[in-house]
Amino acid sequence: MLTPQPRYNWDVVPKEVARARHRVYVLQTWLPGLRLELSYWEQALKQNVEFRVLLLDEKLVPFRLRCRERVSSLLPQNVSDLADLSQRFNPVGQKLRLEVKFYSCLPFGPIYLIDEDIYWGLYLSDQDSMLGPVFHCRTGSILGQKIIDSYEKVWKSAASNTGSLSVSQEHRHRAISHITEESEIDRKILHFRSLLHRLSPEKASQIGPDCGCLCIMRHSETDLNTTEIIAGELNVGINAIGRGKARVVGKELRQQHWNCVYSSPLRRCIETLAEVLGGKVGEIELREELKERAMGDAEGYLKAQYALSLPQYSGIDLLGSFHAVASGGESYCDVFWRVMPLFEEIVEQVRKQEHVLICSHEAPIRMMLVALGELTIGNAINKQIQNCEIFYFAEPLTDS
Repeated sequence: MLTPQPRYNWDVVPKEVARARHRVYVLQTWLPGLRLELSYWEQALKQNVEFRVLLLDEKLVPFRLRCRERVSSLLPQNVSDLADLSQRFNPVGQKLRLEVKFYSCLPFGPIYLIDEDIYWGLYLSDQDSMLGPVFHCRTGSILGQKIIDSYEKVWKSAASNTGSLSVSQEHRHRAISHITEESEIDRKILHFRSLLHRLSPEKASQIGPDCGCLCIMRHSETDLNTTEIIAGELNVGINAIGRGKARVVGKELRQQHWNCVYSSPLRRCIETLAEVLGGKVGEIELREELKERAMGDAEGYLKAQYALSLPQYSGIDLLGSFHAVASGGESYCDVFWRVMPLFEEIVEQVRKQEHVLICSHEAPIRMMLVALGELTIGNAINKQIQNCEIFYFAEPLTDS
């Protein structure tokens, strides 16, 4: 009797994809968590792994909707993500590394053939295979060979461009626009990184009034930070420990005269600056551009609850996360372009020998560090910026 392997659950199987060496064959029914799976596919594709992906044809979408209401709303985004991946790993004129076809038969569950291992699940009536048993066998077994033979037959009969899930011109255009947008971001980075260089705190303390300086600081600790709750644009203040940390940082920052102080209008930044500056600067300019990334429906919930649908909380480093959007929220790409016009003004102020202090949040700071060449788009999403952490910058000659 065949028994399921408890350790092979769908949290483990996609990670096995990332470790593939020569082939990954997938039969999938288009899961809402596909964005997370694509991140592992990307890792495998970088190793020149051969990918074949069979996806559900539109004729069977109504069947899937009986147990997965979110399928229809997620299809356009998932198709766009896959088109983006295909665009990057299938250069024109070269051998295809990622092939996608569409099948019109209802499977008993998803199948993953990863090198010489096969994993598959069973749907549980009106539930999903992620909640059901996951089975494992080797390709060399009798059962494994039957699964491979069946997969090959479906693959040969499947269509390459049919159904509502096919990569339409609209989706191709969206994928290309992402690539174009990232080229624009690259140009911004080249512009900014030539203007300002990172300084150590020791070097920054030696800057006089005849040289500009930029200090970027994250707000101090809140109760939501310590409990791993997604704050987004929730207007929470700092806690007692946060006030203490801000006062300690204030001893360092009050050594400088700040011509301009910019702050996010959210309480946690305003309260941090009140402790840091101790009233030495009369007016703080509140700017909407410096607000934290809007997280929409995810705000107020534990990060762990959104690990599957929001890749930036899964510890995965991928370009796709740069465009990931929580329902009703913003992507990192949105934050980048929101912050850049103000940041350009601030950089010009620094170049006019002004000392500028910014107090903002993790996502906008990550994007400012991307603009200054300190982080890449890929690693920015996982960069941990501590509460009250400070980054100094000045024109290159200052750091010589």
